[in-house]
Amino acid sequence: MIAVHLSDHRAVSFEGELTVKFPAGPGLWKRNCSLLENEELVANLRVAYVEWRDMRDLFHSAGEWWQWVKDRFRSFFQDASRAAAWEKKSVFRQLQSKPQRLFELELRTENLEKDEKCKSFFFKKLHSAHTPLVELQDSEGNLQSGKEHIMRVVTDFYGKLYSPKSSERSQGDSFLNGISKTLSTEEREGLNAPFTLEELHLAATTSKRGKTPRSDGLPVELYVELWDLIGGPDLLDLYEDVVSKGSMPQSLHEGMIKLLYKQKGEKEDLKNWRPISLLNVDYKLLANAMANRLKKVIEKIVHPDQTCGILSRQIADSLALVRDTIEYVKSRKVLTALVSLDQEKAFDRFSHEFMDRTLRALGLGDFFCDVVTVVYRDTSSTALVNG
Repeated sequence: MIAVHLSDHRAVSFEGELTVKFPAGPGLWKRNCSLLENEELVANLRVAYVEWRDMRDLFHSAGEWWQWVKDRFRSFFQDASRAAAWEKKSVFRQLQSKPQRLFELELRTENLEKDEKCKSFFFKKLHSAHTPLVELQDSEGNLQSGKEHIMRVVTDFYGKLYSPKSSERSQGDSFLNGISKTLSTEEREGLNAPFTLEELHLAATTSKRGKTPRSDGLPVELYVELWDLIGGPDLLDLYEDVVSKGSMPQSLHEGMIKLLYKQKGEKEDLKNWRPISLLNVDYKLLANAMANRLKKVIEKIVHPDQTCGILSRQIADSLALVRDTIEYVKSRKVLTALVSLDQEKAFDRFSHEFMDRTLRALGLGDFFCDVVTVVYRDTSSTALVNG
């Protein structure tokens, strides 16, 4: 029994050990976005970036230099985070002289009052809760536990799922030979124009903020804050270098797979976990810029029945089509079968080779197709398991 100066009750202390331990990995470095609110720190970062840019001629390519710069960003923010943490500890020690106030602050983080207004602080705490992976079934249905065994199951499962898929070329030709819609010369020129700073800036400013950190730990907020320095000509040179070489720096094509339980089915079956790919911002800016180009012409080449992924179309259009079709066949007493298909992990199973052939058959242009090929080439992912 331990006496507590904050209450007339006594605390009970005990020690225990869980029979089932969650195998946690080393985790992921997460940069604190609130550091960008420190004007002095941002000013120092700008000075440092200019110095890093002056060293650009020491590298063989823009991609190699950018990889080095991202490492400098990490070191800069890690040092700043340590300094901020030390300052917070100093403030905390001052709060210890006011135990009752400290107790109230701690209590607020542990309980959501019934009628209290919801704040982003509390949502972050709720979202931080996650379902740990304790055991997983391997390909033979055997339960595996322990850090190394679980990682092996995850690696084998997603390694097989994301491995390149072969396609029967003759079957593909039967589809591609039926393509009748292609782009006009003007539309094709728009897709294949050189990168512009304006479209990259649009891709950055329209990206969602407050996202989970990626493998390099650099959020879109950093790019927006330093856009006058990073945007041009550095990112332009980087992407032009990527296209000319046909490859990307290592960190651009590195992904992080975060697993989310679907809240249905056995937790031991990886099929009941949804893989969320976390991609680095510099990679996403390139992909988003090309996607924005495609959005302008996609209606011209995709059949009206396809509503997903096209801004001017809605799923309600598909529902209306099904409804009208049913009414039509019923009124004319036509024997009809309505089939609904849901292909398992469809986006993970498609053939990149067939996709490239399709884009070229649609006449999207060599530059556009080459960029898409580079975006998908030699990509790699690391699964974040209990980390």
